[in-house]
Amino acid sequence: MPRDDELASRPYITKEDLKGKPLIVSEQALINGELGEWVENKEQVCATYNLFFNAGFMVSRGMGYALTIEGIYGAHENLVFVPLEPSFRLPLFLGWKKYQAFSKASLKFIELVKRCHEN
Repeated sequence: MPRDDELASRPYITKEDLKGKPLIVSEQALINGELGEWVENKEQVCATYNLFFNAGFMVSRGMGYALTIEGIYGAHENLVFVPLEPSFRLPLFLGWKKYQAFSKASLKFIELVKRCHEN
């Protein structure tokens, strides 16, 4: 949400805080039903996104509140992240082309992700 929003100074956001507010949500999370009870009804969703970078512009212009993961809004300095309470986890996926040739850095990154996933 924008830094100057009425909810921005709160330590967390509840479902009641979002009641009746326009929401901007991930297309994938909406389709998969991963937002559960956080989205009161589909009419509350004013827009969906595939890349948060685009959703950030909508939030900056006052179109609604974006539900996203922490740390992904970094390119938009005028936005602030406030966690949901109770919190919940969503699955994240990494994908790439079949038979992709990877740089050394990419291979190290994939190795790190695999190690983290094993723990």
